[in-house]
Amino acid sequence: MAPSCSTNFGMGNAMIRKTRGPRTTSQTSLWVIAVCLLFLFMVSCQPDPRQRLAITVASGDDPEQLILGKATVYALEAAGYKVTDKTGLGAPWVVRKAFEAGNVDVCWDYTDTVWSKYLHHDQPILNGEELFQKVRQEDLLNGITWISTARRQRHVTILVRKSWAQQRGLLTIEDLAHYIKRENPEVSLCTTEESYRSAKGIHGVEAIYGFHFEEKQLRLVSSEEEALAALQQGHCECALGTRPNDARGIDLLPLRDTRGFFPPSQLAVAVHTTTLRELPGIEYPLRKLGTLLTDKALDELLYQVLVEEKPPERVAKRFIQDSGIQWDSRQVR
Repeated sequence: MAPSCSTNFGMGNAMIRKTRGPRTTSQTSLWVIAVCLLFLFMVSCQPDPRQRLAITVASGDDPEQLILGKATVYALEAAGYKVTDKTGLGAPWVVRKAFEAGNVDVCWDYTDTVWSKYLHHDQPILNGEELFQKVRQEDLLNGITWISTARRQRHVTILVRKSWAQQRGLLTIEDLAHYIKRENPEVSLCTTEESYRSAKGIHGVEAIYGFHFEEKQLRLVSSEEEALAALQQGHCECALGTRPNDARGIDLLPLRDTRGFFPPSQLAVAVHTTTLRELPGIEYPLRKLGTLLTDKALDELLYQVLVEEKPPERVAKRFIQDSGIQWDSRQVR
């Protein structure tokens, strides 16, 4: 609640009331002091903008999104902001729709996901910084301002079981292409319908690397997580997806994309533009948080959630508490 600013200025008015005759040095000094005191009093009555407006933080409901959302909630609260927690809102497109509608103020996503799925571009951008700037520029039209990237990248590629790859000497997608063409054309693949049909998915990889998965060898699933689980269980030899976040708990090998078909995708944070205009200081804690979100840090947090089965909110809260972030009060307001 803002402090009450009502008071009796009778004494001040008497002090600065115009007097007859020339003003003496002491009268001038009193007048200056009174004006300064009045100014300081008025400034002190202004409410803290961090407490005037609540910031709505949202996230998807997968483990990484829950960790990112909860960490953002705790980081902003530590910086003195009021926060409305809408983490675990649903599928990524649900969060995006709420963001565009202005019902969400802050969320995290990967730049290539925004570029391809939400901004509807088919042409990949291989330079990570260029991709971020393109996303930033175009999403401003949707009322969304991308603040900065974290120190985490996600690479889509073809994954195989490590033991299976080692027996065949496979390290790259090119190795896999040679193996399929020359030794075993019936290698099976787990993937989603969208990823299989897309020119940015399996069809594109086949065209660039010059090999082909037989359609009878396909196992179409509903999500990337299901594809990786099927691969791990031995229902197929390959799957299209990202490097598993809980790498210490999963025996999967991401094959290197030596021809650069799949663009890098950087984790980034965005704020609704109207919110950023009203609370420009929010940019400071979000940038600070981004510097902490490295591949190593997020993999460790995901391991705690996925393998050790700790609650995401507890893992994220301990992460912020242990981070040692020092908030500069002049920059967060």
